[in-house]
Amino acid sequence: MKVAEVCRRDPIVIDRFRSIQQAAEIMRMQRVEHLVVVDDVSGKVPIGIVTDGDLVIEIMADKVNPEAVTVGDVMGLDLHTVSEDQEIESALRLMREKGVHHLPVVDLKGQLSGMLFARDLMDRLIDEKVL
Repeated sequence: MKVAEVCRRDPIVIDRFRSIQQAAEIMRMQRVEHLVVVDDVSGKVPIGIVTDGDLVIEIMADKVNPEAVTVGDVMGLDLHTVSEDQEIESALRLMREKGVHHLPVVDLKGQLSGMLFARDLMDRLIDEKVL
């Protein structure tokens, strides 16, 4: 099974120049725990990720003004992606190896095309009675 068959096609994105306050508002409004940070040129190439945990640890714990800090200041730079044509098994191995539960999905041009969530993979495997 390929990643393209399971991934969600509606990733929520933000650019690195937005404030953390704006990121938090988008997360709340969209009811998501992370935002994929995209380049400011095309708006389609993933360059990082910012999570609700980043907001708590980097901003709230240090009592920093969320309007004074940008997404680029706190985003995770060690971004791991998977391609649409990659096998699910290799994506799961990458998730396990890197300790993440979601991965941005990119097309052949390296542009963001979706998100792969461990939860969706578990649901799919259970539904197909693979386990």
